[in-house]
Amino acid sequence: MPRAVGSGVVAAALLVLAAVGCSAAKPASNRPQTHPAKGRVTLGGAPVKGATVTFRPDGQGSGCSGISDDGGNFKLSTFTAGDGAIPGKYLVTVTKLDAGPASVDVNSPGYAPPSATASPPKSLLPETYGDPAKSGLTAEVVGGKANVFEFDLKK
Repeated sequence: MPRAVGSGVVAAALLVLAAVGCSAAKPASNRPQTHPAKGRVTLGGAPVKGATVTFRPDGQGSGCSGISDDGGNFKLSTFTAGDGAIPGKYLVTVTKLDAGPASVDVNSPGYAPPSATASPPKSLLPETYGDPAKSGLTAEVVGGKANVFEFDLKK
């Protein structure tokens, strides 16, 4: 008998955890509806890997962003990964920074913490594309249709 009771308690606990997990996956009812939005970013026709594509609302609202893969493809996210964008007009920026070494061992000989005069990360794309007022890139997300954007940056 104790074994059956123990199994029942474990099963009940798993059901409670599953119910909590499922309810957490539901979008908040006060959030605006998003629509799938994706695209591709290239520089002179070549795909750009690791670029951050940011859609900033042209006015009020929530922005969204995505990071390009090996083929330059990105999916936009507003509230959760890959959920898309809220319908509206956007100013678009595309940035990619050289962040330097991926990891730094603070225990290595000769390590020195970054100084206040250290130079900022270097932009690997023309810096104009990082400024929403100067990039010249715009987009409009429309509900009920496929929102696919192509951004071919010039050097």
